[in-house]
Amino acid sequence: MAGEMKRSLLLALFIVSAVWVPTGFTQTPSPSPTPDSPQKLRRYRISQGVAEKNLIHQVPISYPLEAKEKRIQGVVILKVLIDRDGNIGSCEQVEGDPTLGKAAMKAVTEWKYRPYSIKGEPVEVETTVKVSFHM
Repeated sequence: MAGEMKRSLLLALFIVSAVWVPTGFTQTPSPSPTPDSPQKLRRYRISQGVAEKNLIHQVPISYPLEAKEKRIQGVVILKVLIDRDGNIGSCEQVEGDPTLGKAAMKAVTEWKYRPYSIKGEPVEVETTVKVSFHM
């Protein structure tokens, strides 16, 4: 019985840690330095709210005609890497309809953010972008 309770507690902790995203900055593992880049890269995770406050250029997202015709609605979640210059370095869909996701990714990859820095050093940041499509 005690073993079963311990497993349940560990499972609950795992679920909370997998779902919980703190606000502000949290460090994620950095890639190993290569001979071409002696300085170790640092990447931080920021909340969607923090990222939104630093958005300086937003390309509007067009509702895809195919999705309108099929009356597809919903939310798309994108995982985004913002590089040291504030540009989108990568964008990948993690949730939502593929047709809507393609439209969201097309626009979001053109967004521009105020560059992030920690102690005066520019850093890459990861965040999520939530896009709602409703008719």
